[in-house]
Amino acid sequence: MLRATEQTGNIGKAVHGELDGEDEPCIRSKGYNPNIGTNQAVNSDYINSGYDRGHVYPVMHTSNPLSMLATSTLTNAAPQDPYFNQNQWKQHEEAVIKDLEFCDEAYVVAGVAPDLNKSINNRITVPEFFWRATCCLKDGVYTGKAYIGPNNNNDVREGTIQELEKILSSYYENKIFPSIP
Repeated sequence: MLRATEQTGNIGKAVHGELDGEDEPCIRSKGYNPNIGTNQAVNSDYINSGYDRGHVYPVMHTSNPLSMLATSTLTNAAPQDPYFNQNQWKQHEEAVIKDLEFCDEAYVVAGVAPDLNKSINNRITVPEFFWRATCCLKDGVYTGKAYIGPNNNNDVREGTIQELEKILSSYYENKIFPSIP
């Protein structure tokens, strides 16, 4: 799972897709389509699971109602350790905002890496870790950073895009920023 955004100034545009066809406008108990939940999580999956619905792309990185709404779908959520979600990962999300504040253009790609041995009700895969990559264009120079947050109360680690791509290569085949030098 991954989410991508382009940020210019104070506006973030979230890009994501729905798995069960119709867009579900927000994290809520019922969708429009009676088949919602066939191929994606629904709120009831999280009840008494011991996990938060962790945003892959955080709402705090948006600044307009449509982008905020786009982050509040269950296709932008993954089971996240509650303590990690509400502490270390939240602090990381706040730090990314400050880090990208003065970029001429900023790009953010975020995702999770699955732990295939851990799930909620044998239905929803729990991530091994959450990750985020940023790219800042300032005065014609690109600067990239990468972050990994293990989904078990551990600290968020900062590294390079290349280091993150190497770690993710056992999960995915794609480059994070293929067209940016």
